[in-house]
Amino acid sequence: MPGNPGGLNQWHWVYPNLNSMEALDWGIDQLILSAQEYGWDGVRFDGDFTWVSGEEVAARNQRRMKERIWAKLPAFVFGYNEGYGPSDSDPVTWGHGLRESLAGGAHWMNEGIGFGGGKWGYSTTGHYATYEEYWRRVSKEADLIRKTGASYNFIYGVKKDVRGFYKFILGTAAGVHPEYGDSAVVPGCTNWGRYLTRWSAFVWDTNLRNRPDADAEIKSSVPLWHAVKERVADEKTKNTIVHLIVPPSETKVEVDGVQVGAPAAQVAVRAHIPASERVVRGAVIAPEHPDEPFEIPYTREGDWVKAAIPEVKSWSMVVFECSGAFTPPTYPKFTEPPDAEKVKESVASNVVKLSNDPLKAEKEEVNAGKQVINVAGLYLAGGTVEKDPAASNGSCLRIDKKDQGVVVTHAIFRGLTMGHYRVTCRAKLKAEKDDDGISASFHLSCYIPLRGTAYVALRGVDLNVKEWTYDDFKSIGKYEDFSGDFDFLGDSSQINALVRWNGNGVVYLDTITFERLSSYTDIQVIKKLDELGGRVVSAAPEFELGKQGGGRNILVINGLYHDSYHIPEALARLGKVIDVTPEPKEVKEGAEHPAKPEAKPPPAKMNANAGEVCVNYVTVDATEENNTLSGYPEKFEELCKYDAVILINADASWFQLQGRIRLRDFVKAGGGLLVLGGNFSLGQGQFSGTFLEDLLPVTVAETKDVQPSEKPLPLKPGKSLAGSLPADLWKDPACLYWRHIVKPKTGVNVDLLAGNEPVLFSGGFGKGRVVVFTGTVLGEPVANEQPFWQWNGWPQVMGRIISWLAQRNP
Repeated sequence: MPGNPGGLNQWHWVYPNLNSMEALDWGIDQLILSAQEYGWDGVRFDGDFTWVSGEEVAARNQRRMKERIWAKLPAFVFGYNEGYGPSDSDPVTWGHGLRESLAGGAHWMNEGIGFGGGKWGYSTTGHYATYEEYWRRVSKEADLIRKTGASYNFIYGVKKDVRGFYKFILGTAAGVHPEYGDSAVVPGCTNWGRYLTRWSAFVWDTNLRNRPDADAEIKSSVPLWHAVKERVADEKTKNTIVHLIVPPSETKVEVDGVQVGAPAAQVAVRAHIPASERVVRGAVIAPEHPDEPFEIPYTREGDWVKAAIPEVKSWSMVVFECSGAFTPPTYPKFTEPPDAEKVKESVASNVVKLSNDPLKAEKEEVNAGKQVINVAGLYLAGGTVEKDPAASNGSCLRIDKKDQGVVVTHAIFRGLTMGHYRVTCRAKLKAEKDDDGISASFHLSCYIPLRGTAYVALRGVDLNVKEWTYDDFKSIGKYEDFSGDFDFLGDSSQINALVRWNGNGVVYLDTITFERLSSYTDIQVIKKLDELGGRVVSAAPEFELGKQGGGRNILVINGLYHDSYHIPEALARLGKVIDVTPEPKEVKEGAEHPAKPEAKPPPAKMNANAGEVCVNYVTVDATEENNTLSGYPEKFEELCKYDAVILINADASWFQLQGRIRLRDFVKAGGGLLVLGGNFSLGQGQFSGTFLEDLLPVTVAETKDVQPSEKPLPLKPGKSLAGSLPADLWKDPACLYWRHIVKPKTGVNVDLLAGNEPVLFSGGFGKGRVVVFTGTVLGEPVANEQPFWQWNGWPQVMGRIISWLAQRNP
């Protein structure tokens, strides 16, 4: 989780000591439990699983993870994200940790090839220049990975154009799997997914091996690119596959206007197949006839087989099936055991520093409003990484005229709240002239894509916060800071800074820094959006919720660990529970982006009869960029169908500005609201300065506010709601371990205490009622202690509170 206390709703960044077998096994156990609970078929790590203390420790950890998980889940698979392709050396020379990761059929996913703008990267800084260079190198990479028993995967980042078409077919012919549904936008086939699934053995089978190009001779009306592969299917069957590619009209990948080359006619294929292998059949497979192969006649000439192909439109596979005696390759599930002495030495010499506890303030948070990224460490960047002692970390990004366009992307700043910011780029001009002697004359810009949904009419706009040219540098050969201020008004908690370049000259770019100068409240944001011409849903007119029917209608926002709060059991005490949560709409077949389903429709029923409790559970859609609520009412009138809303460990940013306005007006009109604490709630969840804080009977901190108690705190009834419950309920004490530190507002009721500390507060807002529980389900019991979330009385307490909240127009 990011260290910025102002925005804690992003990824958890926790660095446990994985030198410790106890910590390692605990993490492995969580993977097993999660897979058993949710039915996962595998897990994909963003990088390596446990890259600590060198190769042998990493190999030990990887091996132990596979052994323990496969003992419970034999078919479980593992994947790893990387920003590059593998080394072109023999796989047996690769690091032991990497080899252990891949052994047993893992997936290597290359992000740098295209993620973040359709790039063609083969390393952290290098990029392919030509289509053929791309094809040949990727083909070799895929072959090396297959030899380990693993598979190669790309985030292609393709567009629906000819350039994207070639990137996809050349990568696929090389043996790469597409990730993220890239095939849905690629032209050239009526259904790439169906086609490649049908013929996957000839493009993705682990047993495929590259053969020399000289093992095939091609003659045709126009030149064709070709590659030869073979696949031993079993002891009696082998396939020889000749890929035929119509070259593009342009060789360089950056040239616009590329077209598919002219189709090749009268194609003669001559493939080397030893006479000891009997050819059973020959066929042509191509995306223009995706379902059936075209059988082709062939003749044998000693160790060669000849066949004629009528036409190659773009990409065709000529496949010869042979019978004989063959030895299929084998793939060990594990590499050699880790060297015990090296493991011991590495653990002893590498002390792991634990950091980034999401519940603990760090020393670095003294300056928590500032985040710094060294651009030389970004794998999705143009330019060239160079050593430079004057740079912050000893290296910088060298940008010159060959790096036209966006040269820095994926410079992601997370955990941001709405406010006024300053972005600073640290850069220096190398010389008055570039390496070719041309006078420096360039345009360098820092852009901020503003996609926060509070913008509405303004969303999707790139804010050019700073531009500078040769004349802006005060000196040559020295780093200078170039800063620009801007307002961040969106509800996204992430910004991805971009740096664009064009012209002549050489610039060294060192760091990009974000600094929050001040935070904005919801009211301030609305005012600023109004000044910018943005459109914000105004507050609802004076409105009063109508009389309710005999039952109760409840909206529940499920955050992390929601099941531990046992709200369904509490609701069952109010009547017969009817789950009216709608299912997401099905994605239509052939949709351009099938990976993103449509939003949930409003519930069909939300009018509980006497003795019924209709419940709609809303979930959080968590992405790298932002977290949003799926199923939260988009209109005030829809929200008013409910009697009460329950927030379980929910972050204020999930609702976005419009959603917070609706919730405020709902309570003001007579609705009930229950807020339950947690590591994403209250101060941890950016409530400060928002309309949600206005509703609460307490004031919350602007920073991390969850703290452990010095000792377990037994729950005790207060003077109001909880005190009206049976006295016997409190004879079996339940304990609280972590709680939010808040300040009660004037005139609120304290309904529950933990020790002598108030932890359950109730009050009013407008015509509605609000209750907040500042306890959390964090912490572990000792000896015979009973945590409150395992206490039989907890559902009774919650049921009593929800019943009180759901009474309209009190």
